[in-house]
Amino acid sequence: MLLHELRHYRQKDNLINLFLQMISALYWFHPLVWIIWKEIRCDREVACDCAVLEILSDSERLAYGNTLICFAEKNSLFSFAAGLGSTMRQMKRRISNIAGYHPATRLQRTAGYLVCLLVLLAAVVFTSILPARTAYGDSDTSAFSDKKVSSLDLSREFGEMDGCFVLYDQKNDQWNVYQEEEARQRISPASTYKIYDALLALESGTITPQKNQLPWNGKSYPFQEWEQDQTLDSAIQNSVNWYFQELDASLNRSDIQAFLNRIDYGNQRIGDDLETYWLDESLKISAVEQVELLIRLEQNQFGFDEDNVRAVKKSLLLSSDSSGSLYGKTGTVRTDQGSASGWFIGYMKYAGNTYYFAANVKGTDTASGQDARNLTMDILSGIQKSGGFGS
Repeated sequence: MLLHELRHYRQKDNLINLFLQMISALYWFHPLVWIIWKEIRCDREVACDCAVLEILSDSERLAYGNTLICFAEKNSLFSFAAGLGSTMRQMKRRISNIAGYHPATRLQRTAGYLVCLLVLLAAVVFTSILPARTAYGDSDTSAFSDKKVSSLDLSREFGEMDGCFVLYDQKNDQWNVYQEEEARQRISPASTYKIYDALLALESGTITPQKNQLPWNGKSYPFQEWEQDQTLDSAIQNSVNWYFQELDASLNRSDIQAFLNRIDYGNQRIGDDLETYWLDESLKISAVEQVELLIRLEQNQFGFDEDNVRAVKKSLLLSSDSSGSLYGKTGTVRTDQGSASGWFIGYMKYAGNTYYFAANVKGTDTASGQDARNLTMDILSGIQKSGGFGS
């Protein structure tokens, strides 16, 4: 018995006990934690028994087992600090282990070491492939890996707001970024996702460029503009949630997932609710990814039907004159924690060039897509006045 307790001491089981107590205190409500704790304590006793049996003779092993049986017969209600006393179930398991104990052969030891080595190698390999799975994470780690990037100082334009701004100058193949770390961070797309939801509905045949009107269901909504029949153009311009929720309701979950995978949209997660996945932070995307997708959309690098892509781009048109055209979509993120942020994404055709942009603002409880739009318009106005970015 003394050898058993010494083994507990050598294994630092008192520290393990302390750690388990802390975990149990933090997660006292979770039944799985208590089950795991019981199994760990039982396995720990069996491990100490095996360590003792390994150095005892056959007759001493018999005496060791008889001693445990004596403890079981007394059925003490109190456990010793290191676990000499145990529950009856644990005691039966320990006695069965002692009765069936056979010293490990050299082959068995070697096999055990190989299993441990294989588990370790598997852990290393799994860790090494995690970067390849960042599509499901909260950060776009591939951003700017092969791009020509310049840093912007837009602290004056942002003022007291936090956030980021990404601008791609197509003619010069130049990326200009304010707050790169923020620009790589994925957050909910909110209503900016409606661009691609519309494209999905068109590609699936749910609506067509010519027939895309949906009747108002008669329900009350926060905005008067929502309480009427909607076309694709009006639904995009007024950011009508129910229109796009009806489009999603007509599709299978697998169709939506396949579409997200095909266009490589952010983290590509739908979540549990098809009505809110682009609002409830299941689906996330970074500002850099927003711009990359806009480039592919405008140039139809997806290979979708040209009429469908043209219909989506038409719905995004905000203004157009002899000097150029502006396309864009706002989005406002509201979380259960009370934080808010605003998106404005799009592109501007000006002076023989196309500038793609994504702005995200936050830092106030009322940050909105309109704030992001106002900020972007100030920045784009500066581009127009200078005759081009950086000139």
